[in-house]
Amino acid sequence: MKKRALSLLMAFVMVIGLLPATVRAADSGDTVTGDISVSSAAELAALGGKDIDGNITLTANIDMSNTEMTPIKSLTGTFNGQGHVISDLTLTGQAGGSSRDKKYTALISTLNSGTVKNLKLDKITVSANTSTADNNHLSTLIAYVNAGNCTIENCVVTGNVTYTAQGTEKYPSTNYVSGLVGEVFGYYNNPAKLQIVNCTVDVAVTGAKKDYAAGLVATSGAVSGTVENCAVLGNVTADKSEGYAGGLLGSTGTTTKFTFANCYYAGKVSGSTARTMALMTPSKRNAGTLTYGDNCYYLKNAKQEIDAKDYVGTTVTGTPTAVESIDGIRALEFADFVKNEDGYPVPEWTPAAPPAPQFSCTLVFENTQGGTLVVKHGDQILTPNSDGQYMINKTGDDYSYTVIFGEGAEYENVYIPAFSIYDSDNGTTKTITVNPKRVFSCALTFTGTKTGTLTVKDSEGKTLTATDGVYTLSAAGDYSYSVTFGEDSPYNNVAETPFTVGENDTEKAIAVTLTYKTAKPEGNGKEESPILIGTAAELRYFAEQVNNGKLSDAYVKLEKDITVPGSWTPLTFSGHFDGDGHSVTITVDDPSLRYFGFFGCLDSKIDRDSTTSIDDQPTVVVENLTVNGTVYCSEPYAHVGGIAGCARGKVEIKNCVNNATVSSLARGSAGVGGLVGGYDDGVEYVYKNIRMTVDGCTNNGTIIVTGTDTDAKVGGLVGANKNCVQVSKSNNTGTINAPGCTVGGLLGEAGYQTGDFKPAIQDSSNTGILIGAEGKTNNLYGKGTIRSGYLINSGSNTYTGGSESEDELLKESRKYNDVLAVPATAEKDYEITLLKSGEAADKGITVTCSVGERDTNKDYLKVVDGKLQLAKKNDTGKVIEATATITWSKGDQTLSKPVTVNIYPAAVDGISARKTLMDKIAATYTNSSSDWVVFDMAAYAKLDGAAVKTSDTARENYLNLTINELAGNTPLVTDRAKAEIILAALGIDSTRLTPLDGAEYSNAAKLAAMNLGTSHYTAPWVLLAEQAGQVKLTDAQRANMISLLTDSANLGKDGLFFTKWAGETFADPDTTGTALAALAKYNTADYPAVQAFITKAVAGLSAAQRDNGSYGNVNSDAMVIIGLTAIGIDPASDERFVKGGCSLADALLLYVNDDQKGFTTSYISGTQGENAQALATEQGFRALVALEKFESLSSDPKSFKSFNIYTQTTKTSQSGNTTVITPNKPNKGFTSDGAGTVPSTSTDSGTGGSAGSTTTAEWISVAVSIEPGSGSAWYSGSVRVAEGATVEQALETAAAQAGLILNIKDGYLRAVIRSGVTLGQYNEGPNSGWLYKVNGKAPNVGIADYRLNGGETVTVYYTADYTKESGLDISAPASGGAVGKTETVTNADGSVTKIETKSDGTVIETTTWRDGSTLTAETSPNGRVETVEKRADGTTVETVESASGGITASVSVPKSVGSTRVDIPVSKPTGSMVAVIVHPDGTEEIVKGSVVTETGIALRAEGNVRLKIIDNAKRFNDMADHWAKDAVEFASSRELFNGVGNDAFGPDRSMTRGMVNTVLARLAGADTAGGETWYAKGTAWAVENGISDGTAPEQPVTREQLAAMLYRYAGSPAVSGELSFDDTAVISIWAYDAVRWCVDNGILNGVGGNRMTPQDLARRGQVAAMLMRFLQATV
Repeated sequence: MKKRALSLLMAFVMVIGLLPATVRAADSGDTVTGDISVSSAAELAALGGKDIDGNITLTANIDMSNTEMTPIKSLTGTFNGQGHVISDLTLTGQAGGSSRDKKYTALISTLNSGTVKNLKLDKITVSANTSTADNNHLSTLIAYVNAGNCTIENCVVTGNVTYTAQGTEKYPSTNYVSGLVGEVFGYYNNPAKLQIVNCTVDVAVTGAKKDYAAGLVATSGAVSGTVENCAVLGNVTADKSEGYAGGLLGSTGTTTKFTFANCYYAGKVSGSTARTMALMTPSKRNAGTLTYGDNCYYLKNAKQEIDAKDYVGTTVTGTPTAVESIDGIRALEFADFVKNEDGYPVPEWTPAAPPAPQFSCTLVFENTQGGTLVVKHGDQILTPNSDGQYMINKTGDDYSYTVIFGEGAEYENVYIPAFSIYDSDNGTTKTITVNPKRVFSCALTFTGTKTGTLTVKDSEGKTLTATDGVYTLSAAGDYSYSVTFGEDSPYNNVAETPFTVGENDTEKAIAVTLTYKTAKPEGNGKEESPILIGTAAELRYFAEQVNNGKLSDAYVKLEKDITVPGSWTPLTFSGHFDGDGHSVTITVDDPSLRYFGFFGCLDSKIDRDSTTSIDDQPTVVVENLTVNGTVYCSEPYAHVGGIAGCARGKVEIKNCVNNATVSSLARGSAGVGGLVGGYDDGVEYVYKNIRMTVDGCTNNGTIIVTGTDTDAKVGGLVGANKNCVQVSKSNNTGTINAPGCTVGGLLGEAGYQTGDFKPAIQDSSNTGILIGAEGKTNNLYGKGTIRSGYLINSGSNTYTGGSESEDELLKESRKYNDVLAVPATAEKDYEITLLKSGEAADKGITVTCSVGERDTNKDYLKVVDGKLQLAKKNDTGKVIEATATITWSKGDQTLSKPVTVNIYPAAVDGISARKTLMDKIAATYTNSSSDWVVFDMAAYAKLDGAAVKTSDTARENYLNLTINELAGNTPLVTDRAKAEIILAALGIDSTRLTPLDGAEYSNAAKLAAMNLGTSHYTAPWVLLAEQAGQVKLTDAQRANMISLLTDSANLGKDGLFFTKWAGETFADPDTTGTALAALAKYNTADYPAVQAFITKAVAGLSAAQRDNGSYGNVNSDAMVIIGLTAIGIDPASDERFVKGGCSLADALLLYVNDDQKGFTTSYISGTQGENAQALATEQGFRALVALEKFESLSSDPKSFKSFNIYTQTTKTSQSGNTTVITPNKPNKGFTSDGAGTVPSTSTDSGTGGSAGSTTTAEWISVAVSIEPGSGSAWYSGSVRVAEGATVEQALETAAAQAGLILNIKDGYLRAVIRSGVTLGQYNEGPNSGWLYKVNGKAPNVGIADYRLNGGETVTVYYTADYTKESGLDISAPASGGAVGKTETVTNADGSVTKIETKSDGTVIETTTWRDGSTLTAETSPNGRVETVEKRADGTTVETVESASGGITASVSVPKSVGSTRVDIPVSKPTGSMVAVIVHPDGTEEIVKGSVVTETGIALRAEGNVRLKIIDNAKRFNDMADHWAKDAVEFASSRELFNGVGNDAFGPDRSMTRGMVNTVLARLAGADTAGGETWYAKGTAWAVENGISDGTAPEQPVTREQLAAMLYRYAGSPAVSGELSFDDTAVISIWAYDAVRWCVDNGILNGVGGNRMTPQDLARRGQVAAMLMRFLQATV
């Protein structure tokens, strides 16, 4: 009992606890008095069972779906819903004791006297059954109205009331069931009064046996009632055997009086006795009085309409109107009624206005660095929750916080006296980043001071003291240093140099740049008075003069051996240098150089257009000189040699010795040699006697070339040799360690005849150890041929020496990778593996790594404790090729070699860089109808998650073009075979093709009927056509095609196909890869020859792969990847195709173009370049699709999988179960409905042009073959060209498809370049070159003049002697197209441009102006562009743009010129590119005033400046489609102003005067950091410089104020004229000249309607635009 009592007590306490606090004090048992405010389900439920004497007010909508409730026992007072809703209330009736002790179930059981108003009961459910709740009256709102005055007004009720009979009661009680009020009874002497006004009742009422059911009131007596402005909609259902139903009223007593007006009943009633409006009493005795006023209606029900006999003894006044249908009810019109959602007219009910939103802001503090945080609102200290968050419920500007650190802490205390919480912070999380200031301490160190005395001073001139070389600074600010040397030192003193230590600097290292003393030597440089050099100072003086364009052709003689301290800058020399038996000891290691050696370039400067014959032009001579030391090149694309990096023209080197160690990268190398890196004759396509002679010379130096590139030529004496080198009485004794290169003991390349001079080696030898690429290492010359009679007394070219050096350090270096790989998954601090797999370091040899300040992409690497690590992840989307140096040392011996570090791009949001690139390319291809692009996109569309597909228009265009073309007889075998593959991919049956206005034909049948030929180029496509398409080969045809591949005469011993030209053999991995795809189906025991071919080809491809994972270009990489995936080899993980961590699959990312929407290849200008990039992108994309599908087949490395993209066949095998899936052959043909439009190759392949660009001209098809030699074809196929196209245009189209580069000038084909190797005019003698024929005959006009007809065949071929060709008119050289010359053009401004194209594809353009200014631009095939601008005023601008896009420049402006504009050429300028000054100490500074032009970057420069160009783009998420996008990109990339947070710029926000002051201060280079406010320093600068008066810095700036500030910044230049805007008069007087100046210079524009609106606020986007225009106008 005690436990039960305690439980009841606790329950009571809980209920009382839920009651609103305002009424608890008045509670007395089950009676509650006072006013009650209810805002929650719990508070409402707590009123259940209570007698309420007071008023109940709802303050919120209440959902009762999850809350149980019993009825409010009684209410004496008012229940005011205030327009709120009680929803989903459920009430269950309980059993009554007897007919005299009944239970009442509704929201309110009994309403004694009072009002219920402004309430909506939505979806209420009230129920009971006769077995458990007999003697119970049910209703929704009120179950029983006691005597008194009661009102129900402005209420809405929806739901259902149900009394259920269980069928067991013999004598059930009579219960009353209703939709609003159950029972109303008064007394004879005190009748009840009930008013129901402005109410809607939509309740389904159901009664049991003997029950009375009604829509409004179930039973009544002694009552006076009024029902006005009401709509009752629900059905009323009583028991069919003994049940009573009334639409509005049920049972009524004698003294019942009800008056109805403006009301209706729209439901249906049913029961044993049922009436539509009022049932009255079935006994027919006096049942009271009913009065029907105006506008009373009911829905006419069958057999339930009003019957006068029901009203016997009852007084009835008026008659309600029957309405025949629901639509009729809906059409009724009542004043102040509205239509509900079902179309019924109902009294208008106004819900409560939504409550004012409660303010709520979550306040979070970040980066408190462990300090004690105290947050206040006014004087109140706020308390955080368990997550450290502060829940703020009020706005205000009186919030504050402090962060306190203990004594000796790393950070200073933070005191923020005020911050604000704004209305806009409501519902947000506001994050405050504290960033406490460190207790300042900066460790300052210096490097490069050598033996000098370093003095460091603070801003007050106090000299600082270092401990162990470290200066510990206690304050940020301005400092200075100086370095002094003794008189005998080779270095100049360093004057006092200021520098700044920033607030955030904890460490600062300053690299001191030293200059060397120079001394002017004796002599004037003539042969009779040579320049005599005997000291390092004199040698440096001479070098400076030469490199400044003076004394370069002087006669020079050394007087002593000279050791040059520091780094030597090579000189370009054209004179006579006599070492006189002396030596120079040097270190050449500046990675920004192009030519590495004692001399950079020996150039005789041949002038082919001079009136002086070449034979009589000067020869550059170097003699009697020995070079010692180190020549070290860590960058690609350079010439590297001991004596000279490069030699050009007429050169003699005699009696010279190189003892220096020469090191270089193989990648893109222009040549590496012990004496000379590379030689060329300086002119092209002339047959003149030009040569370099090497006589009596020796190389003893070790040559080290790291990496794999067999196009890199390395020689003991001379590396690359494009023309004629003659060697006599010379030797190499040095070791050459270049295992990935073409190596010759004396010459890396034999060269070619030039005029009457032929390459020769006489009385010379090699005794050095040669380590080169397999099959490309020879005793005398690495590549080419020296003709019989010109190799004299020098031994055989076959190398028989050892392949291992005895040099201990060199042997050790070979254990280390030349190319290092950083995987895409690597995190920051990843340690990069140096050793090759399986190798162990010699513990007796010390190994160190270093990353130079000027090494490529140095920011990605760092050295920690001697280990090479990743400094930051690569998020660029393409491979970053960085460089580093590995050094081995033992005792006093050291050896260094450069290595390339390939940093693969990291995945973004879990998506690999390869997939991201694939999707980007696909997006550019959607409108392309180029044949292979359409195929690639069809394969892409089959991938899971493919984002796009080829548009229907592009697809239809391709089909129209192809079906019409294939209907004719001109297509070649390859055309029809490739069409079979592509049509199958598109789901087209190639046997059911119908051309425009033609008959149906079968391309498959046409192909099978053709002579399939004997070419190994054609065979793969025929085999794939059968596998993918509809063609059926005979067994003999198929066997022949397979045999053409497995038994080809063009198949090398290494298993790779090859081509031959110019006496050389070149591997062809592209065709080999395609053959693998074609033969994959036959890789079974039934085809042993195929199995043998594949085994050998895979081994050969693995061996030919370079150490960076690539074959040297994306085209080859792609074709091999496609072949490997077809035979089930993973290019990403198979160890045969992963070199030192660099996989073939990842090698694709070496060639991603700048906008990351395609691939790039060797840079070529013009249309050919665009076509080459298009082919690279298309083939690379195909490989990406193949890889994506291949990788999706299975993640189990032990399972076999393969995917052939051409046939869409997949094969998977696991646990002995093999599944092969081959697509069904298509059965739907195609009927052409148009001619189609020919795609423009360069813009239709994802290279950045307008995708799908086409030409609407009529087109023709011609066959083209490009043949470098007998039995070889670089291209054989048909091309589409516009009607009337020339042979030249057809060749360019074919070259684009084959990846060839054509050198065409003035309609003559001078050279063809394939994979970086050039076959050009004169390469095989004075009569060698390219010829062409059309239909087997040689035309008598050039290729630019012969216009083609459809179906013609063009053959271009190389001949060693055109005079021996039959059918040629040799008196008309145009017929051969093999005559060359330098092109000279006179420009409109009077300048003259000379354009010279070399055989290797290098183009040199020199423009000379009338004032003597010159601009020379040299573009190399590898993409490197060098320009030299020399102005008449002495200003010089030299720029280098590397193949990877890096741009550097050196500017020299004479003092007499002062500040001048200079232009830095950039091949692809973008708005976010900026110039950056590289200061001598290595620090960098953005040139905020640099602007982008159509051709590059322009800026103002003064003195000597080193620059680099970077893309400093900032990304904002609110600028994508904004008109000011370009201007914001311009301003933000120059860091003039930043975003507004959350990666937004806020272009339409206003900008304060203080902001503008700060922006202009930054533009002027002023320091704006610090100050009392963020704009304080900028404003102070603006006041000091007359830009602003400093007032109202926080006020928004207007357009005229901004114009005035820019005008003053520009120096307030003079203006004239008048403004003509309609609102000119409102421009302030003080701003008029400024606005005029801004308008004249295009800085400020009107806003439309010829208005200036000068007082409008200037928005941030407008300010950015004005700044951009200002700089463009004033630079």
